[in-house]
Order: sequence, then C-alpha cells, then structure tokens
Amino acid sequence: MYGSGLVVENMSTPSIPPEARSAKTYVRVAGILAIIIAILQLIYGITTVVVFIGIGIVWIICGLISLWIFLKCRRVVGLIDGGELRQARKELLLPMILGIIFSWIIIGIILYLARSKLSRAIKTLEVAKPG
Repeated sequence: MYGSGLVVENMSTPSIPPEARSAKTYVRVAGILAIIIAILQLIYGITTVVVFIGIGIVWIICGLISLWIFLKCRRVVGLIDGGELRQARKELLLPMILGIIFSWIIIGIILYLARSKLSRAIKTLEVAKPG
C-alpha cells in the first residue's frame, strides 16, 4: 500500500550494520570523484601529449589508474551489498594507496575512512555473533 509509511527491506540482501552503510556511501563518493578525476586526467593527458609526450603519457596513466579505482569502487559496493564486508575491506587497500598517489589525495582519504568504517562493522558483527 502506497503512503502507509511502512519500509520493507529487500530480503535478498543480508542486513548490514550502519557502519557498513556509511562505508558504502564513502565508497560511492570516492567512485564518483575517481571517474571525474579520471576524465579530467585523460583529457589533460591527451591534449598535453601533443606538445609534451612524456608529461601527457604520465597524465594518461594517472587517468587510467583513476578509472580502475572507479571500477574497483563499484565492485566494493556490490560486496558490501552482498554482506561480504571482510572481502570489501580487503579490496579497498590497493585503491586507497593508489588514490593517495595518483588521484589526488582526497580519494585515498575517503577510501581510508570507508575501510575504517568497515573494520568497525566487522567488529560489531563479531561481537554480536552468538557463540
């Protein structure tokens, strides 16, 4: 019934702790920033390669790395939705490091925050687990 105010959760995905939902939001934001930065780096690299071949190639490589980070962020969001928090946390390590080095520091910081939220979510699930 529409407008009843009831919220029905999708039963096909496991419920995840609030920390994991926050991590998912951070990963989505980092993914959006990564694709924007990738586009800017690739455009700058392609236009620069005409004049300065070495610098242009470096920017193109940085753009490709940022694009890879974007794709990895999409994969991590899927892992979080599937309840695979340990695997999601593990998958964020390399994008976090490369984000700090190649995609402006902000992406790496956001992914670090996401990893820390996932760590807290994992600890919450371990404490709540019976036995």
